[in-house]
Amino acid sequence: MPARHTVESVLMGLIICEPTTYPTGCWEHSIKPKDNGYRVVCFQGRQMRLHRFVYEHFVGLVPDGLELDHLCRNRGCANFEHLEPVTRAVNTARGTLDRGAHQRNKTHCRRGHPYDEQNTRRHTGKDGCCRRHCKECSRINLRASRKRRRLNGRADQSLHTEGPSR
Repeated sequence: MPARHTVESVLMGLIICEPTTYPTGCWEHSIKPKDNGYRVVCFQGRQMRLHRFVYEHFVGLVPDGLELDHLCRNRGCANFEHLEPVTRAVNTARGTLDRGAHQRNKTHCRRGHPYDEQNTRRHTGKDGCCRRHCKECSRINLRASRKRRRLNGRADQSLHTEGPSR
């Protein structure tokens, strides 16, 4: 668990970083970043990412449903002028580590069916990201599910039928 921090200790750590070291204007704290590149502070009994802590101190709360996007693309940066509240979809689309890019680049599903207009169903998830599903795989899965239910139904019926006891 990270050490407990005060507003003063966190901000002092940012002031100490030499601006000449970062010509981009990024503020990087001496707190060791996590594996994902973000720095975490523990403040008033709760853990939060450093950039969010600094943003809330200087600018205000991040509106509900939004997250902070690093305009500088540096996850370790805590400069509130480099942060913008955006939706997750916007943040992901802007990101250099676009986790959805590999999915969008796929031309076929894992069973080899093409992702084309006739065979693809699209919908938007709760997170605002567009998803696609292979219609042929959906049909195969539905048939298999119905078959399992039908077989399970027969097994259940055989348990409840009364026959001669031996």
